[in-house]
Amino acid sequence: VVTAEITSVEKHPQADRLVVCALLLGGGKTATVVSGAPNLAKGQKVPVALPGATLAHGMKIEKSNFRGIESEGMLCSADELGLDTDKLSNEDKDGIYILPEETKAGQDAVSLLGLDDVILELGLTPNRSDCLGMINVAREVASLTGGKLKLPAIEVSGSKGECADLT
Repeated sequence: VVTAEITSVEKHPQADRLVVCALLLGGGKTATVVSGAPNLAKGQKVPVALPGATLAHGMKIEKSNFRGIESEGMLCSADELGLDTDKLSNEDKDGIYILPEETKAGQDAVSLLGLDDVILELGLTPNRSDCLGMINVAREVASLTGGKLKLPAIEVSGSKGECADLT
Protein backbone atom coordinates (compact mmCIF):
# COMPACT_ATOMS: atom_id res chain seq x y z
CA VAL A 1 0.00 0.00 0.00
CA VAL A 2 1.54 3.27 -1.14
CA THR A 3 0.54 6.91 -1.25
CA ALA A 4 -0.65 8.40 -4.53
CA GLU A 5 -1.79 11.74 -5.88
CA ILE A 6 -5.03 11.82 -7.86
CA THR A 7 -4.29 13.58 -11.16
CA SER A 8 -7.81 13.24 -12.60
CA VAL A 9 -11.25 11.96 -11.66
CA GLU A 10 -13.58 11.12 -14.54
CA LYS A 11 -17.03 9.55 -14.62
CA HIS A 12 -16.96 5.92 -15.73
CA PRO A 13 -18.46 5.73 -19.24
CA GLN A 14 -20.34 2.48 -18.50
CA ALA A 15 -21.44 2.97 -14.86
CA ASP A 16 -23.31 5.75 -13.07
CA ARG A 17 -21.77 5.26 -9.61
CA LEU A 18 -18.15 4.61 -10.58
CA VAL A 19 -15.30 7.01 -11.33
CA VAL A 20 -11.97 6.43 -13.05
CA CYS A 21 -9.00 7.95 -11.22
CA ALA A 22 -5.59 8.56 -12.76
CA LEU A 23 -2.92 8.33 -10.07
CA LEU A 24 0.68 9.47 -9.77
CA LEU A 25 2.53 6.88 -7.68
CA GLY A 26 5.87 8.69 -7.46
CA GLY A 27 9.05 8.05 -9.39
CA GLY A 28 7.20 8.74 -12.65
CA LYS A 29 4.91 5.73 -12.19
CA THR A 30 1.18 6.06 -12.83
CA ALA A 31 -1.87 3.86 -12.38
CA THR A 32 -5.56 3.86 -13.20
CA VAL A 33 -8.03 2.85 -10.51
CA VAL A 34 -11.81 2.52 -10.69
CA SER A 35 -13.67 3.48 -7.51
CA GLY A 36 -17.18 4.01 -6.23
CA ALA A 37 -16.17 6.40 -3.44
CA PRO A 38 -17.99 9.74 -3.40
CA ASN A 39 -15.20 11.81 -1.78
CA LEU A 40 -12.53 11.85 -4.50
CA ALA A 41 -11.11 14.97 -6.16
CA LYS A 42 -8.12 15.93 -8.28
CA GLY A 43 -5.03 16.78 -6.21
CA GLN A 44 -5.90 14.65 -3.18
CA LYS A 45 -3.33 12.32 -1.68
CA VAL A 46 -4.74 8.84 -1.04
CA PRO A 47 -3.54 5.36 -0.04
CA VAL A 48 -3.70 2.84 -2.88
CA ALA A 49 -3.30 -0.91 -2.56
CA LEU A 50 -1.48 -2.20 -5.62
CA PRO A 51 -1.82 -5.72 -7.05
CA GLY A 52 -0.28 -8.26 -4.67
CA ALA A 53 -1.13 -6.29 -1.53
CA THR A 54 -3.11 -7.87 1.31
CA LEU A 55 -5.26 -5.50 3.35
CA ALA A 56 -5.89 -5.55 7.10
CA HIS A 57 -8.98 -7.76 6.83
CA GLY A 58 -7.25 -10.30 4.57
CA MET A 59 -8.48 -9.05 1.17
CA LYS A 60 -5.92 -9.67 -1.58
CA ILE A 61 -5.69 -7.02 -4.29
CA GLU A 62 -5.48 -7.95 -7.97
CA LYS A 63 -6.01 -6.13 -11.26
CA SER A 64 -9.71 -6.08 -12.08
CA ASN A 65 -11.87 -5.10 -15.02
CA PHE A 66 -14.82 -2.84 -14.21
CA ARG A 67 -17.12 -2.66 -17.25
CA GLY A 68 -14.32 -2.37 -19.78
CA ILE A 69 -11.80 -0.35 -17.75
CA GLU A 70 -8.90 -2.08 -16.02
CA SER A 71 -8.31 -1.06 -12.41
CA GLU A 72 -4.69 -1.44 -11.31
CA GLY A 73 -5.38 -1.51 -7.58
CA MET A 74 -7.80 -0.21 -4.99
CA LEU A 75 -8.09 3.10 -3.17
CA CYS A 76 -8.36 2.38 0.56
CA SER A 77 -10.72 3.52 3.29
CA ALA A 78 -9.63 3.86 6.91
CA ASP A 79 -11.27 0.54 7.76
CA GLU A 80 -9.53 -1.28 4.90
CA LEU A 81 -6.20 0.06 6.17
CA GLY A 82 -6.91 -1.28 9.66
CA LEU A 83 -7.16 2.15 11.31
CA ASP A 84 -9.20 2.49 14.51
CA THR A 85 -12.27 4.19 13.02
CA ASP A 86 -13.72 4.98 16.47
CA LYS A 87 -11.10 7.72 16.82
CA LEU A 88 -11.71 9.29 13.39
CA SER A 89 -14.08 12.04 12.32
CA ASN A 90 -17.12 11.12 10.22
CA GLU A 91 -15.36 12.64 7.18
CA ASP A 92 -12.40 10.30 7.61
CA LYS A 93 -14.61 7.25 8.22
CA ASP A 94 -16.69 7.59 5.05
CA GLY A 95 -15.20 6.88 1.65
CA ILE A 96 -11.52 6.82 0.83
CA TYR A 97 -9.10 7.92 3.54
CA ILE A 98 -7.64 11.26 2.45
CA LEU A 99 -4.03 11.88 3.47
CA PRO A 100 -2.56 15.30 4.39
CA GLU A 101 -1.75 17.63 1.46
CA GLU A 102 2.00 17.55 2.18
CA THR A 103 2.14 13.75 1.70
CA LYS A 104 4.45 12.78 -1.16
CA ALA A 105 3.34 10.25 -3.75
CA GLY A 106 5.10 6.89 -3.60
CA GLN A 107 5.63 6.67 0.17
CA ASP A 108 4.92 3.46 2.04
CA ALA A 109 1.46 4.15 3.51
CA VAL A 110 1.84 1.52 6.24
CA SER A 111 4.86 3.20 7.84
CA LEU A 112 3.50 6.71 7.14
CA LEU A 113 0.33 5.93 9.12
CA GLY A 114 2.22 4.09 11.89
CA LEU A 115 0.61 0.75 11.06
CA ASP A 116 3.90 -1.17 11.12
CA ASP A 117 3.96 -1.32 14.92
CA VAL A 118 3.82 -4.72 16.57
CA ILE A 119 0.82 -5.35 18.80
CA LEU A 120 0.84 -8.20 21.26
CA GLU A 121 -2.53 -9.22 22.64
CA LEU A 122 -2.49 -11.31 25.79
CA GLY A 123 -5.26 -13.62 26.89
CA LEU A 124 -4.32 -14.40 30.46
CA THR A 125 -5.83 -17.37 32.20
CA PRO A 126 -6.41 -17.63 35.97
CA ASN A 127 -3.39 -19.90 36.43
CA ARG A 128 -1.01 -17.13 35.23
CA SER A 129 -1.37 -14.59 38.03
CA ASP A 130 2.36 -13.94 37.69
CA CYS A 131 1.55 -12.07 34.48
CA LEU A 132 -0.68 -9.54 36.22
CA GLY A 133 2.38 -7.32 36.60
CA MET A 134 4.07 -5.71 33.57
CA ILE A 135 7.57 -6.85 34.52
CA ASN A 136 6.43 -10.46 34.62
CA VAL A 137 4.64 -10.03 31.27
CA ALA A 138 7.94 -8.69 29.89
CA ARG A 139 9.75 -11.75 31.30
CA GLU A 140 7.25 -14.07 29.59
CA VAL A 141 7.44 -12.26 26.25
CA ALA A 142 11.25 -12.26 26.34
CA SER A 143 11.18 -15.99 27.06
CA LEU A 144 8.72 -16.76 24.26
CA THR A 145 10.39 -14.58 21.62
CA GLY A 146 14.02 -15.16 22.54
CA GLY A 147 14.37 -11.44 23.23
CA LYS A 148 16.40 -9.81 25.95
CA LEU A 149 14.61 -8.63 29.09
CA LYS A 150 15.35 -5.01 29.93
CA LEU A 151 14.26 -4.15 33.44
CA PRO A 152 13.57 -0.56 34.49
CA ALA A 153 16.19 1.25 36.56
CA ILE A 154 15.15 1.34 40.20
CA GLU A 155 16.23 4.21 42.38
CA VAL A 156 16.53 3.43 46.07
CA SER A 157 16.05 6.32 48.43
CA GLY A 158 18.21 6.63 51.52
CA SER A 159 17.45 4.92 54.81
CA LYS A 160 15.34 7.62 56.42
CA GLY A 161 12.03 7.49 58.18
CA GLU A 162 10.19 4.87 60.20
CA CYS A 163 11.15 1.84 58.09
CA ALA A 164 14.84 2.41 58.77
CA ASP A 165 14.11 2.06 62.47
CA LEU A 166 12.71 -1.47 62.00
CA THR A 167 16.04 -3.07 61.11
